Amino acid sequence: MTLQTGITVDIVHGAEAAFGALAASNSGQLMRRTSSSLALSKATSQSTEIRSDSQVVDLRHGLRKVKGDIRTELALTAHDDWLEAVLRGGWVSGAVLASGAAAITATGHAFTRATGSWLSDGFKLGDVVRWSGLSSGNDGRRLRITDLTATVMTVAETVETVASANSACSCSVAGRKLVNGVQQRSFTIEHVYGDAGFSQLFSGCRIGRLELSLPVSGFVTATFGVSGRDMAVREGVDAPHFTTPTQPAATLALAAVDGTLRLGTMDIGVVTGLSLTVDLGLTGDGVLGADVLPEIFYGRTSVTGTMTAFVEDASLLKSYDDEDELSLHVLLAAPGAASTGFLALHLPRIKFTGGSIRVEGEHGLPITLPFQALGRIDGDARYDAATIVLQQAET
Repeated sequence: MTLQTGITVDIVHGAEAAFGALAASNSGQLMRRTSSSLALSKATSQSTEIRSDSQVVDLRHGLRKVKGDIRTELALTAHDDWLEAVLRGGWVSGAVLASGAAAITATGHAFTRATGSWLSDGFKLGDVVRWSGLSSGNDGRRLRITDLTATVMTVAETVETVASANSACSCSVAGRKLVNGVQQRSFTIEHVYGDAGFSQLFSGCRIGRLELSLPVSGFVTATFGVSGRDMAVREGVDAPHFTTPTQPAATLALAAVDGTLRLGTMDIGVVTGLSLTVDLGLTGDGVLGADVLPEIFYGRTSVTGTMTAFVEDASLLKSYDDEDELSLHVLLAAPGAASTGFLALHLPRIKFTGGSIRVEGEHGLPITLPFQALGRIDGDARYDAATIVLQQAET
């Protein structure tokens, strides 16, 4: 008898063409994971008949549902389709200023163009941009846009001065962006127990929640909450369903120690932890004549989080007390001194919903600040019309 070990279990997923319709067997992709709690549950109905022998004589299985979490260490491009699913959008290329399109000068924190418009070109606050052909001290750097007018792009970083206007240069939003939207996606997910010779095939799986944890040390973890329609056990020649699944990206996991956090108009270096939750409010109800859900419905997208930081002054507590509206930008650099890849998270509007300082111990005092992110729907051309924006670049 061969006993199954956890280390040899493969988790494979594929996108479904329609909710609950099994993904094509040749569309599978292996998923990087640390754990999975995905499981089938069934409602049960127990007979309430009262008998003189005091026995319970019947119990029936009812509505079937799939529920669970798949946890992983976040890495560049390794989870692109699931990030799309939880933000309900699609990865797209960002704005570009082509070489020769405008003459550029630079000084302080600003790049100024003589003609055209940064806003019309589609650049946004929170974008991470790179220059090419401008000057040795500016080219190739990761630069975070903090303000925009038609002719002036302001960035968080100090830039190298370019006094003579240069038109033989280009600027682009690095990599790709993902803005939350309203698309509906579902997946078939398979747990393949190779030692034991069977698999669990979960169908109609929607990604309904993402929990990101950025500890002060250690890797960034992502927990994807899954709600699904049904599960089938596959054995023998029927297992596994997915044949020759593709390998996931082999990029190294991201760590918060390689990150930069900007709150409002300042980079802050006293944050001791950050967590973020995107919850899509999935619900599903049964119907007569079927033991599976006809659909799993989306609710509102709620983005919440909690930040902890050392107390250095009253500013964070006052931001909560004064109901300030702030922006939050986190840039996670890919590991390695030579790497220029990154993942950035931009929340253009957040409000703290609490601010507590626990006075105890002998060391630095922490303040805990839960927050709610809000949609940017005011039509301001400087912003993406979104609650949360992701941006990633491999190089």
